Amino acid sequence: MLKNIDIDFKNVPYEFELFRDTEQLNVWKNAGHNIENTRIGINQSFDISQLESIKEHFSYLSNIGICFHVLTPGNYLPEHRDYYGFYANKYNITDLNQIERSVVFLENHKPGHFLTVENSVYATWSAGDICTWQGTKLHSAINLGIDNRYTLQVTGILC
Repeated sequence: MLKNIDIDFKNVPYEFELFRDTEQLNVWKNAGHNIENTRIGINQSFDISQLESIKEHFSYLSNIGICFHVLTPGNYLPEHRDYYGFYANKYNITDLNQIERSVVFLENHKPGHFLTVENSVYATWSAGDICTWQGTKLHSAINLGIDNRYTLQVTGILC
């Protein structure tokens, strides 16, 4: 559990965009998903030094990258795998299993908010709870509720 995130994550400027993998977008579209409902708000403007509690909690990782996300009601990211293109290139990573991805839930669970990783469904969490995986695990993020779903994504290389 991670506590003391002292950023007003609800009021940071989010840039809403579609998933960055156009091949994956085509897979979702061909499966019948409405691509316009796969928008996620992203804010990557924070330096890890601004969030000492995060840096301390993930001290076993190097090259930590953070990104605040907001998933508005009715939006979701269907099942997909992250291939960490920019990140892997930046740090010259060829074995994607060296990369760890964590999702930190910034608020207590609200009805209609879900995360899936492989065959597990996460539908109940408390603010500060973390879901972590390595490599290219299949996952999805869903907001079928009426409130925004706020998370912090932490990416790093296992030391």
